[in-house]
Amino acid sequence: DLSSTYAYYDQPMLEGAQFAVDEINAAGGVLGRQLQLEAVDIRNDPAETSKVTQTLIDDGAVYLIGTTGDGISAQGALACAAGIPVSTGDGTAATLVTPTTSREYLTFPGILNQRELRLWFIEWNEGKDECLLI
Repeated sequence: DLSSTYAYYDQPMLEGAQFAVDEINAAGGVLGRQLQLEAVDIRNDPAETSKVTQTLIDDGAVYLIGTTGDGISAQGALACAAGIPVSTGDGTAATLVTPTTSREYLTFPGILNQRELRLWFIEWNEGKDECLLI
């Protein structure tokens, strides 16, 4: 959400993500491949979020940075169904209170470190490390 109420949160996330991509690419990329960041303004519209997310998945996205707004539930469900990791910067949407699929776990930054969270998730998900929305 780069133009709606949540732009206050999502614009700095975009700037930080672009900074990280630029730094990683300047150091040679990941496994010799350059990263590409594509930003789309979904205007806090869950229907638009679903459409854009599916297009990104169909176009070969391997990781999604989700919106702070209400569309994160739609993004999470589609990403999990496709086996693509998705994260959100601060999860202020009121809809972020329960998982949208059986293979999704929602948390807020700082509750657990990433290693603990991943180990908990794999155990909770009966040994499957399939989808994690952070």
